[in-house]
Formats: sequence, C-alpha cells, structure tokens
Amino acid sequence: MCVEAGGFEAMAVRAAQSLRTFGGRFSSCRVYAVTPRFGPSLSKQTLQAFEQLHVDYLNVRPPNRYSWYPLMNKPLTLVEVAKRSDAGQIVFIDSDMIVCAEPNLLLLEDATDFTACAPDKNIGSAGEDDINTPFWKQLCNVLGTSFDQLPWVHAHRDHVDIRLYFNSGIFTFRRTGPFALAYQSAVEKLLDSRLSSQVSNIYFHEQAAVGVVAAVEKLRWKPLPHEYNYAVGRKIMDKYEPEKVRRAVILHYHDMMWPENWTNLMDRLKVDRPEIHDWLATLGPLKVTSSAMQKMTGKLLGKLRKRKSDRHKASCRVV
Repeated sequence: MCVEAGGFEAMAVRAAQSLRTFGGRFSSCRVYAVTPRFGPSLSKQTLQAFEQLHVDYLNVRPPNRYSWYPLMNKPLTLVEVAKRSDAGQIVFIDSDMIVCAEPNLLLLEDATDFTACAPDKNIGSAGEDDINTPFWKQLCNVLGTSFDQLPWVHAHRDHVDIRLYFNSGIFTFRRTGPFALAYQSAVEKLLDSRLSSQVSNIYFHEQAAVGVVAAVEKLRWKPLPHEYNYAVGRKIMDKYEPEKVRRAVILHYHDMMWPENWTNLMDRLKVDRPEIHDWLATLGPLKVTSSAMQKMTGKLLGKLRKRKSDRHKASCRVV
C-alpha cells in the first residue's frame, strides 16, 4: 500500500491492523507500506506502529516525471515492491480499506494471473451510447488496443455490464509477470497524451489503466465478487446494503472512519458486523498524528503540486 504524511498514515496503520487481526491464514503475510515521492516524513507514532505490526516501510525516490499526480504513487509502489519481494503474488490494497475476514479469493489460482473487483460503474462504459465511451476509445488507442476488443465485466452496485474497468483499490498480480511495469508505463502514456475525461478529468487515469493493462498484456484475469471491495462513504450511504456488509471481506470505507462520520458507520456496523464494530471501538476514529511542521510542509508542497496539476489539465483535450 502507499502512505504519505497526514491522513494516509492513520489509514495505513489501520489497514495493517485489520489484516493482522482478521486475515486468518494471511494474517502473517509480509506487508509493505511505500512512500514513493518526496514529502514530509511520517510521524514517530506511525513508524512505531509499523514496527509493531511488522510492516516494512520503504521511503524511496524512483524517477517520476509526474510527481504532482498523487495516483502515480500506486504503480510506483508496485514496481518498488516487486523489485524487493520474493513472493509469487503481490496484493495491492488502498490504505482506506480494512480486512474483515480471511481473503481467500485474493490468492491466485494456477490458471489466473490477475484478479480485481468492479464494484460500480463509475466512469466505465456500458456501450456505444454511454457518455464515457468516447473517452474510453481514446484511452484504448493511447494504450495500443481497441475499445471493441475489451472484454466485459459486471459492475455490481449498478447491476450493469461494462467494458473492462476495475476499481484499483485492491487487486492481485503475479510478481514475475509484466503487470507492474506495464501499469506504470500505461499511466505515464495517458498523462503524456494529454487526454482528459469530460466526467472525471485525469483523476481516474490510473484506475482506468488497470483492466486495460491486464487485457493488453493478455493476463488471465478473474473478477472478484463485490464483498472483496464493498464501499461505504458519506456520499453513498443511501446505497448501503446491510446484507452485503455482513458478507464483506474487504470494506472500502473511504471517509467513514474520520470523526465527523464515525458514529454513522459504527451504528450500522454494530448491527451488521458486530465483531468489526467491537474491534474498531477499541481503536476509535482516525486522527492525524503529523506535527505542525509536517502539516505546514505538506500544505506548501500541496499548493506547488496543484499548480503543476492545473497547468497540465489546462493543456489537455477533453473527450
């Protein structure tokens, strides 16, 4: 997983805690937390927690032409971990996720090279008349494939089939395969192309690339069920499904563990996942542990990166 100073620290620690607590046979798996670009140092509390949880922390600076694009952290993290790990398979997980049960389906079968989940449609394309289709056709062209050749996958929450588009919050790939480097290259190509979506601008470029890379590299892929990336969040709590929360293996909680949303989440988990509620109750809501200096440095760096991002977006062609 990726981690940077600020709110991501508390989330990364919680993700690791959840694996160690509820991961079953995977609870002792090696965990890497990676900071792949310049920024304020992590707090002492976070580093101590990583040590206690046996999390390997990598603070590295690989070449990165798009350091202002925060989601470039993801492919860079995969490449850095793949270089260091001797595992046959690597699972990436967003820091705003918790493991709620033994995640058996993350273990790749012999006939599978890649697995991920399509929890919702988001900016996916459901066909020729979809508002997102022109963007996807251009994206596929940039990445060396044809939109019409993309397989279909079922988007669970929206109950619709879409061209291959996964949420990038959690996925598994084979370390010795081509995915990590191809994923990094794909995100760079999309940013180089100055392609922008009329719906999401450039924000979801790295996520859109995930499934396309799997297809282009001819990986044998398998979709994960909804319970492996079940999302809750302040803006989507009207879509909360108690039965799916009861079966959730990976809960993608987004902003729901911060103080302002904590009670709303906990009240629901008390009914639908009492074991998760009771564990979280001992931890409390997330809080930022950065010092004043770290916060100030992060704020200044954020302003600089936003200016670079805005300049890039202004030069893009919107499709």
